[in-house]
Amino acid sequence: MEVQLKSTHRPVNTSLAEDKLAGDSSNAANVYHHLFDSMPLYVSIFRPDGAILFANRPLAGVTGLTPAQLTERNFYEFLSEPDAALVKAKLAALSPQSPSETHEQPYVNSDGTLSWQEWTNTAFFDENGQLSHFHAFGQDITARKQAEMDLKAAYVKLEALWSVTSLEQANIKTISDHILATIARMTGSAYGFYGFINEDETVMTIHSWSGEAMKDCSMVNKPQHYPISEAGVWAEAIRRRETFILNHYQDAYPAKKGLPEGHVPLTNLLVVPFFSHHKITAVAAVANRATPYGADDVSQITAFLASIQTIVESKRIEEALRESEERFSNAFEYAPIGVALVALDGRWLKVNRAVCEILGYSKTEIQTKTFQELTHPDDLEADLENVQQILSSKIQAYQMEKRYFHKSRQVIYALLSVSLVRDEQGSPLYFVSQIQDITTRKQAEMQIHEQLDELRRWQAITLGRESRILELKLEINQLLTEAGKPPRYSSVEGMESR
Repeated sequence: MEVQLKSTHRPVNTSLAEDKLAGDSSNAANVYHHLFDSMPLYVSIFRPDGAILFANRPLAGVTGLTPAQLTERNFYEFLSEPDAALVKAKLAALSPQSPSETHEQPYVNSDGTLSWQEWTNTAFFDENGQLSHFHAFGQDITARKQAEMDLKAAYVKLEALWSVTSLEQANIKTISDHILATIARMTGSAYGFYGFINEDETVMTIHSWSGEAMKDCSMVNKPQHYPISEAGVWAEAIRRRETFILNHYQDAYPAKKGLPEGHVPLTNLLVVPFFSHHKITAVAAVANRATPYGADDVSQITAFLASIQTIVESKRIEEALRESEERFSNAFEYAPIGVALVALDGRWLKVNRAVCEILGYSKTEIQTKTFQELTHPDDLEADLENVQQILSSKIQAYQMEKRYFHKSRQVIYALLSVSLVRDEQGSPLYFVSQIQDITTRKQAEMQIHEQLDELRRWQAITLGRESRILELKLEINQLLTEAGKPPRYSSVEGMESR
């Protein structure tokens, strides 16, 4: 299969520290790898000579290789000779002023059918204007192209029912409501639902019921997560991975489990699964139309869902990223030790609650300070030396005990661990500092040392006194012996020779 390229541009910025802080985590590389692997897009990063630096799982899937195997190959190997020449020409035309290009590329499948892919290629340049590497983002747009042609040819009326631009700023719930309202009107159905399927197609989350038409159904207010294995006849579309139509709902059917209490009676049912990259990502269902459902209804719903797939998936990705950012943000904020993001010049860019508690400053106050200002002068030289070591890549991270000044000017003892975050080109962005308050431990250690010193002094005094007493006893015994008398202190007899 021939693979064409697409990508999304983000301008190069050599001072990205503060721009990258929102939702940032020390595990960013893993987060982005997971994100790219879960995207319904083909993603590749490659050098100007075509050497592949990174490829996500969807892209590897269409080549029949693993992502690791792709990094041992050349990007242009997967293109036909004319297409490779075309792509090279497009990439050669990119510049720092115009770093991106997007194109659609048709190709013929082995069975003679026509498919389409859309690729965006983005060039990245270093600070000297030298070409560094390319990012490519691509997607199979065959369904979209077919839907566009079908809509233009046969469903002009359908196009009037939907305005994608009017919903670009809407959330996923509003978009889902609009989708369901449209397919209900399109098919003349009284009821319906629209929901998303999880990655392994085991659970459906319903985002939208059919609004006003469902006001008489108590199921609207029930939990909206449904395991497919426990679901009734509507889940046949997912289990069988194809459209399901039941025009005589009262007839016996093996998968029917009966309707839950409060569910409106059904007369007929149409369930359409929507596929993206061979996975079911969404399900649209309508019910209770006066006339039977048929192939035309399936075609209209499928074409409609395809036409708005891009905006739906982008909104789902946005929400997933927002939820992920919130989870990371909460983990950062409520970590049991102090965590701070510190600029290269020492300014505190972002701190969590624990840092504020340790140093006594509010977040607003501490962001007007530098770590140099709050470091005890006797520890500052060693700290700055470590900073230079890590900036020069002589070490990857460092740990040290150091003293800070609390807002009250009290000395705080801390165990400091520091690592450095760099951008894709290896340029330093900011430091990640972990600060653990060890003041109580250090004070206890100092108290123990003081007590040990005192004991040593008393021991020296005591040993000196006992030694002098022993010498006196020996002298007395010696004098008595010389006078012809028996020794007085038998306990020291025999010690003269020692």
